[in-house]
Amino acid sequence: MSVFTLIIVTPQGFLYQGEVRQVIVPAVEGRMGILAHHTAIVAALMMGEIEIQTAQSEDKIFNIQSGYVKVVDSTCTVLAVL
Repeated sequence: MSVFTLIIVTPQGFLYQGEVRQVIVPAVEGRMGILAHHTAIVAALMMGEIEIQTAQSEDKIFNIQSGYVKVVDSTCTVLAVL
C-alpha cells in the first residue's frame, strides 16, 4: 500500500508528522477516508477522532474538537483544535 505525508498542527504546535498509509477524519459531511493519491480537497472537521494507520501499520487515534483538512499532491495537512 502506498504512503503519503500527514501533518497535524494544533495551536500548541505539531501533534503528528510522518508517513502514513491511511487517515480517517471526522468531516462535517461524515467520516472521510484519505489514502495516497487522494484528489485535492479542503474540508471542515467536527468533534471526533482522527484515525491514522502509520507506514509501519501502527494505529494511532487523536481526539479533536474542530478543524480543517487539506489534501494536495502527496501531503495531507490537518489544522485541529484539541
